[in-house]
Amino acid sequence: MTVLRASALIAGEGLAPLHLQLLGGATVCLVGGDAQLRSAYLRSLAGAQYPLGGEVELLGHKLSTLDDSRWLALRCEVGLVTREAPLVSSLGVVRNVMLPAMYHGLGSRGEIAKRARTWLERLGFAGPAELLPAFLPERERKIAALARALMLSPKLLFVDDPLYGLHGAQAQRIAQALYECCRELDCTLVYATDDDAFMRRHAEQILFIAPPAPRLFASWQTFHDAPDDEVQRYVSEFRTEARAFD
Repeated sequence: MTVLRASALIAGEGLAPLHLQLLGGATVCLVGGDAQLRSAYLRSLAGAQYPLGGEVELLGHKLSTLDDSRWLALRCEVGLVTREAPLVSSLGVVRNVMLPAMYHGLGSRGEIAKRARTWLERLGFAGPAELLPAFLPERERKIAALARALMLSPKLLFVDDPLYGLHGAQAQRIAQALYECCRELDCTLVYATDDDAFMRRHAEQILFIAPPAPRLFASWQTFHDAPDDEVQRYVSEFRTEARAFD
């Protein structure tokens, strides 16, 4: 089943249109040296911002044709976690994670709280579950944001470098747990990242955002070995930079 289709999508200046089709359950890494441009494409694909041109279709729905009620229903099935991963400052961790399911009325308060704690545990949360976000370490705040996105059991999950600022083993453990949770949910994961270890292990496709046009590669190895100057520049520069933090 096709869960995402982009037709002549333009999300950044100076690039040719993107044509893309993704199947359900896939893990796709979105990469590129310009983090802002990469984010613009991910947000446009997720329906979180208007593209400069083209059309995006999520789970069979053209975003340009959705009214408010259909858009709200779609948001139960499509999740987005940004790099900033903001949490509500006045609510503790568990209540933050509960928010989407409470808003959409997906169970009793007790049932939703239990699910929230389960997702936090699955992702490796190690802090006090009632603490306010301001008093949490960066690692725990990021885990809480990811757990909140999983609460709706999305069919599509877009994550924009959500582990930015974390490195080495702690980031790899969270990324691995996120991957396993998405596989359990049969959720298509579109993951903007420079984590080459994650790409090598899990990426079924690589979407490379760079001039002259975004292009899709069938695997990490195909991407890594591509006779493409922009690809080779990215592989050389960003993998070297990533290793400095391992």
